[in-house]
Amino acid sequence: MAYTKTEWEDLPSTNTPITADNLNHMEDGIEQVDNDIDEIYNNIGDLSNLNTADNTNIVSAINSMLSIKLWENPNGNTSFSSQAVSIQNLSDYEMIEIFAKNYASSSYKNLVSVRIINGYNGYLCVIETNGGIINRQATVDWVNNKVTFENAKFKDVNATSASNDNNRCIPLIIVGYKKIFS
Repeated sequence: MAYTKTEWEDLPSTNTPITADNLNHMEDGIEQVDNDIDEIYNNIGDLSNLNTADNTNIVSAINSMLSIKLWENPNGNTSFSSQAVSIQNLSDYEMIEIFAKNYASSSYKNLVSVRIINGYNGYLCVIETNGGIINRQATVDWVNNKVTFENAKFKDVNATSASNDNNRCIPLIIVGYKKIFS
């Protein structure tokens, strides 16, 4: 039941007398709030039982369950050739998202991302229009605790084949997501 607040008036008004009924009304409201807080606290459970990286408080626990940065490229401003990145306990996550930037020497303003489910692959794609459509993509595979990046490929729309371009699609970070599908 919702609490009905009393709008108290100063003396000499007699519209809000200090009576046992009015004081008990306040006491009942305070008691109800206290009981509600106890019920909420008791129903949260023991945070130490949460399967999270940080269970010191409910906000950190929820954030940890949703996503966490798993890897960061220490050289985000340089070329990135084909390689595998091993990440401990990566298979504990249901999905990862890889954020990459368009060009090695560019600012972080031009980002692309791809989300991948364990056992599948995805493509970091950059499509540019500079007198024609140019497609640059890097294939990314995720299997168990390893993410493998292939060389970025450069292909003009009029070209018959693609060439490597390790200065494009530079991965910056990998974020892991839990509890997405359950």
